[in-house]
Amino acid sequence: MTLLLRLWRWLASLFGRAKPADTVNLYRAEVCEEEPELLDRRRVYLVGGADAPWSASLICPCGCQEIVRLSLLPGDRPRWRALVSARGVVTLDPSIWRVRGCRSHFFIRHGRVLWAAPDSRLPVMPVPPIRPKADRHVQRERELPPFGRPRGGQT
Repeated sequence: MTLLLRLWRWLASLFGRAKPADTVNLYRAEVCEEEPELLDRRRVYLVGGADAPWSASLICPCGCQEIVRLSLLPGDRPRWRALVSARGVVTLDPSIWRVRGCRSHFFIRHGRVLWAAPDSRLPVMPVPPIRPKADRHVQRERELPPFGRPRGGQT
């Protein structure tokens, strides 16, 4: 029995609470009625009521000092969700990809910044236009052999 208890304590120490040094640099949520004039680093300001904030604001973690504003309204596109733990640590979903300025692409999960893959900072390649549906059918009909004729030039 003592072996199981020691094993349990060892596992609990591995997955237990974060060390105090680890919790210092976490992003924390602060609910406010209006966005403050000066924003603090490592803070996500949830603007609006405590029950239903409509916007989130933070300073970009890349170091460019730009303010990132995210919509939390359910009807908006794009929109984000802010989840706040009992300790005030914030998670923002989905990722944040700045299309202007520094072009940073990152996640905030459990208060930590997780950078997206380095190649995701490359510019987005334009998508070729889709031809109208009628054109696709005409081209496909040309590619198919006529009904009843063998393929490959056999007669």
